[in-house]
Amino acid sequence: MNSVLSPFQQHRERIRMMVQNKTSTLVDAPSSVHILNIELEQDIDFLRKNFVNTEDRIEYKRTVLLPKWQPKADQYLKEGKIYQNSIFVHCIIWLFDTEQFDLAIEWALVGIDQNQDTPRNFKSRLSTFVADTVFDWCEKSMTNGESIEPYFSQVFELIKNKWRLHEEISAKWYKLAGLNALLDDNGKVQPISAIGDITKLEQVKELFTTANNFYSKIGVGTRIKEIESRINALNK
Repeated sequence: MNSVLSPFQQHRERIRMMVQNKTSTLVDAPSSVHILNIELEQDIDFLRKNFVNTEDRIEYKRTVLLPKWQPKADQYLKEGKIYQNSIFVHCIIWLFDTEQFDLAIEWALVGIDQNQDTPRNFKSRLSTFVADTVFDWCEKSMTNGESIEPYFSQVFELIKNKWRLHEEISAKWYKLAGLNALLDDNGKVQPISAIGDITKLEQVKELFTTANNFYSKIGVGTRIKEIESRINALNK
């Protein structure tokens, strides 16, 4: 007896055949962008209607949507023409969702420079999306005692020197930078009282102070006072 494929399996098989088939219905001419966007919206609609579980959505993006649409985004970049490209932007988002950060950040920087719009259901610009997504990943990684490099430094440099974001977003990044500087060799945040390096304490204080200046409710006031007390104690 032949097994009946689920809607997910049917759709994935259809996409797999399209990707492999050299006579794919996806056309390459720039004039066909509106046709591709219709199909893209159909795929997104399918994703939303058929997947509630976050892990299932991520897996579908990784195994079905990106293999189908990423070559079209790559083709757009190779053409060298700049225009609003929903396929390119969605691929950036899916790359972040699937934690393929190297290419995700590379493409996001291009998209930001091109002033690419985020999807209609987004309430933020692309730079804000990148900052929030990488922050969440860094916070989760730190909690698990894992390294947050190189992605933390890549994005923090942009936040410090290039991007103008909402104050609360900038504040949480400076706070994270301060906490990152306090990590011991086991990836745990050290108590201020355990640090004897005044230069390090001053650097951390500067990060926390900047965070507090951006957003006073970010929650670093106590640590700033602890650092000041610790520096005074070490100077005696």
